[in-house]
Amino acid sequence: GMLSWALRYALMMSDPGPGYSLWILSIVIHGFCYGFFFTAGQVYVGNVASKSIQASAQGLIALITFGLGQGAGSIISGRILEHYTVDGAIQWSQVWFLPMIVALVVGVLFALLFRVKPTEAKAVDIAEA
Repeated sequence: GMLSWALRYALMMSDPGPGYSLWILSIVIHGFCYGFFFTAGQVYVGNVASKSIQASAQGLIALITFGLGQGAGSIISGRILEHYTVDGAIQWSQVWFLPMIVALVVGVLFALLFRVKPTEAKAVDIAEA
């Protein structure tokens, strides 16, 4: 998921190419980014939380990612845009560099450190689905 974000930001940093093909590809990759980060996070929380707190846990993760995370991201991205605006022109390759590095570092750390414990992995009961 996070490595998809890093790839997307790298494409957005580059020259778009003929017909903006690289930027269009970055928009297509957004679907993978969303699915593997937000949706997978909700599914994971739903699997590891007990039934009694499952909805609350998923609500909390939604608040953190869609509320606090996007609010903080909006403020931070505004400051980044201000910093990389020179004589009224935004230096887009510089704007996308920082989130690309953050996504790359988080993706590598996640791949190296995150492990699902056997007790966390549970089979979906067909009757429940």
